[in-house]
Parts: sequence; structure tokens; C-alpha cells
Amino acid sequence: MKRDIKIFGSYLICLLAISILAGCVNQAPKEIVFQEIENGYYSGLIEKNNYIINNESEWQSFWNKFNKNNLETQAISIDFTKYTVIAVAMGEKNTGGYSIKIKKVLEYSDKVEVIIEEKPPSKEDMVTMALTQPYDIVYIPKTSKSILFRN
Repeated sequence: MKRDIKIFGSYLICLLAISILAGCVNQAPKEIVFQEIENGYYSGLIEKNNYIINNESEWQSFWNKFNKNNLETQAISIDFTKYTVIAVAMGEKNTGGYSIKIKKVLEYSDKVEVIIEEKPPSKEDMVTMALTQPYDIVYIPKTSKSILFRN
């Protein structure tokens, strides 16, 4: 009888250890499909920054900063009960040829990761001699998870 209890106890300990180890394994991220709002080179956003916009007030504030040189253009309507807006700004550059793009958005069990690609002009590129402020703006399905940015 004692032998059976020891075997059963060992069996339970093994099951517990397997369960704990299985919980420690990271799940593969799920790629989130996102929609492009706008991408370009003349944003007016002179500071390098990443933006997470969760409501209409934040959206209007961002749009006014973003679009300060063309106040006649209205921000597109976003349903913030369904979507979160993500924007990335490269900051002001002395010439053209720079670009920034949101390449992927990955959802993990505890966070969302935004993969950004930044490109400077190559030495061979002919570029405009004008100040530029590259940017990319997208929206994703609404999330309450923390959003991290990675180049």
C-alpha cells in the first residue's frame, strides 16, 4: 500500500512538473492584420516618436500636431470602440530619402509588438534638399495589452 502511494505521489509530481514547464514555453505570436491610414514624408512631427491612440480626443490632438501645416484637412473617422491607432514618426531629417514603415504587428499572450523598418537614403540616392518628417499611421483591432515598438 505504501509503495502504491509513493508511486502515485511520484506520478503526481511528474505531472505537476510537466504542467509548470509547459506553461513556461512562449506561445508563438499571432500576426495582426492592420490597415494603413497614411504614410509619407511631410508630417510636421519634428520629434522621433511612437504613438498609441485609443480615443477620439487623443486622435484629434495627434492629428492637429501631425497636420499643423494643413489645418483644413480633417482627421478620418475611427471607431475607437473597435480600433487602436498606431503611428510612428522618424523625426525631422535634413533631406529626402528617409522612410519609416510599420512592417508587422505581432500579438503575444501579454503584449502587442510593432515591428518598424527605418531606412536612410543610400550614398548613391539622389534626394530632395528639403526638410522631411517621415511617418506611418495604421490601425489595428482594439487592444488593452501593452504595445511595444521594435526596429
